[in-house]
Amino acid sequence: MRSATAERPEGALAAYERDLFARSAPVAQLSAANLARFFGPDAPTSVVDLFARR
Repeated sequence: MRSATAERPEGALAAYERDLFARSAPVAQLSAANLARFFGPDAPTSVVDLFARR
């Protein structure tokens, strides 16, 4: 007997991705903020400010 996942891999993948993207959203936002900090128009001052606060 085949599982529902084996019969409909697209649906299983869509469900997995939906859950994955929901879990990874906060980290993706932090990553985007760091990208802007390191390569944005305020760099390198924004990077120096980041390390000066530590």
